[in-house]
Amino acid sequence: MSILLIYALAVVIGFVSYYFAIGLDSMMDWGSIFSKIRYKKFLKYALTHKDLITKSALVYSMDALEGEAKVTTRANYMDGLYWELVSFEPKFKLWVCVECMTVRIAAYLNLLMVTLVYFYVSHSLFIFMNLPFSMMLTISIIYFNIKANG
Repeated sequence: MSILLIYALAVVIGFVSYYFAIGLDSMMDWGSIFSKIRYKKFLKYALTHKDLITKSALVYSMDALEGEAKVTTRANYMDGLYWELVSFEPKFKLWVCVECMTVRIAAYLNLLMVTLVYFYVSHSLFIFMNLPFSMMLTISIIYFNIKANG
Protein backbone atom coordinates (compact mmCIF):
# COMPACT_ATOMS: atom_id res chain seq x y z
CA MET A 1 0.00 0.00 0.00
CA SER A 2 2.73 2.48 0.90
CA ILE A 3 4.67 1.67 -2.28
CA LEU A 4 1.65 2.53 -4.42
CA LEU A 5 1.26 5.73 -2.45
CA ILE A 6 4.89 6.64 -3.11
CA TYR A 7 4.59 6.06 -6.85
CA ALA A 8 1.29 7.93 -7.10
CA LEU A 9 2.78 10.87 -5.25
CA ALA A 10 5.89 10.70 -7.46
CA VAL A 11 3.71 11.29 -10.52
CA VAL A 12 2.03 14.24 -8.80
CA ILE A 13 5.42 15.64 -7.75
CA GLY A 14 6.60 15.44 -11.37
CA PHE A 15 3.75 17.61 -12.61
CA VAL A 16 3.77 20.00 -9.65
CA SER A 17 7.52 20.61 -9.66
CA TYR A 18 7.58 21.26 -13.42
CA TYR A 19 4.81 23.84 -13.39
CA PHE A 20 6.10 25.39 -10.17
CA ALA A 21 9.54 25.85 -11.78
CA ILE A 22 7.94 27.46 -14.84
CA GLY A 23 6.08 29.88 -12.61
CA LEU A 24 9.18 30.59 -10.56
CA ASP A 25 11.19 31.26 -13.72
CA SER A 26 8.61 33.71 -15.01
CA MET A 27 8.52 35.45 -11.63
CA MET A 28 12.32 35.86 -11.77
CA ASP A 29 12.32 37.49 -15.23
CA TRP A 30 13.41 41.11 -15.45
CA GLY A 31 10.73 43.42 -14.11
CA SER A 32 8.88 40.70 -12.19
CA ILE A 33 8.46 40.27 -8.48
CA PHE A 34 11.57 38.10 -7.82
CA SER A 35 13.84 39.62 -10.47
CA LYS A 36 16.15 41.10 -7.85
CA ILE A 37 16.97 37.64 -6.51
CA ARG A 38 18.17 36.41 -9.90
CA TYR A 39 19.97 39.69 -10.58
CA LYS A 40 21.85 39.53 -7.25
CA LYS A 41 22.93 35.97 -8.06
CA PHE A 42 24.00 37.22 -11.49
CA LEU A 43 26.18 39.88 -9.87
CA LYS A 44 27.63 37.30 -7.47
CA TYR A 45 28.66 34.90 -10.21
CA ALA A 46 29.75 37.65 -12.64
CA LEU A 47 32.41 39.14 -10.37
CA THR A 48 35.20 37.72 -12.54
CA HIS A 49 33.47 38.91 -15.73
CA LYS A 50 33.35 42.69 -15.39
CA ASP A 51 32.16 43.16 -18.97
CA LEU A 52 28.88 41.39 -18.15
CA ILE A 53 28.32 43.66 -15.15
CA THR A 54 28.95 46.67 -17.37
CA LYS A 55 26.51 45.36 -19.97
CA SER A 56 23.89 44.76 -17.29
CA ALA A 57 24.13 48.39 -16.17
CA LEU A 58 23.09 49.46 -19.69
CA VAL A 59 19.67 47.86 -19.26
CA TYR A 60 18.32 50.94 -17.49
CA SER A 61 19.07 53.20 -20.45
CA MET A 62 17.55 50.94 -23.11
CA ASP A 63 14.70 52.14 -25.26
CA ALA A 64 11.95 49.82 -26.39
CA LEU A 65 12.24 48.08 -29.73
CA GLU A 66 9.53 48.86 -32.23
CA GLY A 67 6.32 47.09 -31.30
CA GLU A 68 7.57 45.98 -27.86
CA ALA A 69 7.14 47.28 -24.38
CA LYS A 70 10.24 48.63 -22.66
CA VAL A 71 10.04 45.88 -20.01
CA THR A 72 10.00 43.15 -22.68
CA THR A 73 13.07 44.59 -24.39
CA ARG A 74 14.92 44.79 -21.10
CA ALA A 75 13.84 41.27 -20.06
CA ASN A 76 15.06 39.79 -23.34
CA TYR A 77 18.37 41.65 -23.03
CA MET A 78 18.94 40.45 -19.46
CA ASP A 79 17.95 36.90 -20.40
CA GLY A 80 20.69 36.94 -23.03
CA LEU A 81 23.17 38.18 -20.45
CA TYR A 82 22.12 35.47 -18.02
CA TRP A 83 22.69 32.74 -20.61
CA GLU A 84 26.02 34.34 -21.57
CA LEU A 85 27.09 34.07 -17.93
CA VAL A 86 26.01 30.42 -17.89
CA SER A 87 28.57 29.72 -20.61
CA PHE A 88 31.30 30.97 -18.24
CA GLU A 89 29.85 29.91 -14.87
CA PRO A 90 27.87 26.64 -15.05
CA LYS A 91 26.76 26.99 -11.41
CA PHE A 92 24.52 29.89 -12.42
CA LYS A 93 22.51 27.57 -14.68
CA LEU A 94 20.29 26.54 -11.77
CA TRP A 95 18.98 30.11 -11.61
CA VAL A 96 18.20 30.33 -15.35
CA CYS A 97 17.32 26.84 -16.64
CA VAL A 98 13.74 25.72 -15.96
CA GLU A 99 14.61 22.04 -16.31
CA CYS A 100 17.46 22.35 -13.78
CA MET A 101 15.17 24.06 -11.28
CA THR A 102 12.53 21.38 -11.85
CA VAL A 103 14.86 18.46 -11.14
CA ARG A 104 16.25 20.16 -8.02
CA ILE A 105 12.74 20.87 -6.68
CA ALA A 106 11.60 17.34 -7.52
CA ALA A 107 14.58 15.78 -5.73
CA TYR A 108 13.82 17.67 -2.54
CA LEU A 109 10.11 16.88 -2.75
CA ASN A 110 10.78 13.17 -3.37
CA LEU A 111 13.05 12.96 -0.35
CA LEU A 112 10.46 14.76 1.76
CA MET A 113 7.67 12.51 0.46
CA VAL A 114 9.49 9.26 1.19
CA THR A 115 10.44 10.49 4.65
CA LEU A 116 6.85 11.45 5.43
CA VAL A 117 5.56 8.10 4.18
CA TYR A 118 8.12 6.40 6.43
CA PHE A 119 7.03 8.32 9.51
CA TYR A 120 3.26 8.32 8.98
CA VAL A 121 2.41 5.17 7.02
CA SER A 122 5.07 2.48 7.11
CA HIS A 123 7.73 2.33 9.81
CA SER A 124 10.04 0.17 7.73
CA LEU A 125 13.42 1.36 6.48
CA PHE A 126 12.90 -0.63 3.27
CA ILE A 127 10.65 2.18 2.12
CA PHE A 128 13.79 4.24 1.37
CA MET A 129 14.79 1.67 -1.25
CA ASN A 130 11.97 3.07 -3.38
CA LEU A 131 13.52 6.54 -3.46
CA PRO A 132 15.56 6.00 -6.67
CA PHE A 133 12.56 4.49 -8.44
CA SER A 134 10.22 7.27 -7.39
CA MET A 135 12.83 9.80 -8.55
CA MET A 136 13.09 8.04 -11.93
CA LEU A 137 9.32 8.12 -12.25
CA THR A 138 9.25 11.82 -11.38
CA ILE A 139 12.00 12.62 -13.89
CA SER A 140 10.14 10.71 -16.60
CA ILE A 141 7.04 12.82 -15.92
CA ILE A 142 9.19 15.96 -16.07
CA TYR A 143 10.70 14.78 -19.36
CA PHE A 144 7.20 14.14 -20.72
CA ASN A 145 6.14 17.67 -19.74
CA ILE A 146 9.22 19.21 -21.35
CA LYS A 147 8.61 17.35 -24.62
CA ALA A 148 4.88 18.03 -24.62
CA ASN A 149 5.13 21.75 -23.82
CA GLY A 150 8.28 22.59 -25.75
